[in-house]
Amino acid sequence: MQVGDLVRIRRDLLAGGFGNQYLCGIILDIYEDPDGEFGAKLFSVLWSDGDKCEEFPVDLEVVCK
Repeated sequence: MQVGDLVRIRRDLLAGGFGNQYLCGIILDIYEDPDGEFGAKLFSVLWSDGDKCEEFPVDLEVVCK
């Protein structure tokens, strides 16, 4: 995944009630997680509902590059 990719929450997480299946977002920035292990990344995502938040890359899947 890279800046500018269209993403959504992984489908297996949606089945557990985590997130909205219709929301897509664009990756705005990728940076190191200051509280995580060495090399851990966080993605800043702008969601289609206007919300901007940080997500772990393992929680996302690419819809379109």
